[in-house]
Amino acid sequence: YDGDGRVEEAIKLYDRVLELDPAGAPLTQYVRFLTFFHYGRFAEAERAIRRSVELEPSANSCAGLVMLLLTAKGDREEAARVLAAVPAAVRNEPRIIWVEATTHLHRRDPEAVLRVLSRLSADYIQDNWFSGPKAYFAGIAHTEAGRHEAARVEWQSALAIVDASLKETPGSWFSHLNRGQLLAWLGQTDEA
Repeated sequence: YDGDGRVEEAIKLYDRVLELDPAGAPLTQYVRFLTFFHYGRFAEAERAIRRSVELEPSANSCAGLVMLLLTAKGDREEAARVLAAVPAAVRNEPRIIWVEATTHLHRRDPEAVLRVLSRLSADYIQDNWFSGPKAYFAGIAHTEAGRHEAARVEWQSALAIVDASLKETPGSWFSHLNRGQLLAWLGQTDEA
């Protein structure tokens, strides 16, 4: 129903799932959050995601709450507090890494961004909400810190990763988006 824009019907079904499967409530609340968030119903989205985090703080629920705080409320300090309380078991998951890096970028704390990125051994972040090289974030952090040459090196590294990815999956819209953004950061706006 959600895909058809029939939000009220979808929510009624999710409410019924909550009644029938209380053990699945953290996930059901997360799905309710996604529905409300998608349709710009931020107060309802916030209630659902806070309930999901309260029941079981997962990478999905914590990241969802942080993204709502950053995008719908502009509250980067509360977003940082939520991330500080993320359970150790999910702290190094790619979703938490990129969301935490984004939060520190919003807080204008480039050194924190680089510390967060160092927790991820992979060069590429593959997530439903973001896909791309972690060097993308590192380049922005270096720019924020005034280290423009270090940023250029990061973005060139990221571009090489994206170009290799495009050889394997030439139809990837997200890789094309990454490539355009990286070229723009590198000052190659005509090619971007």
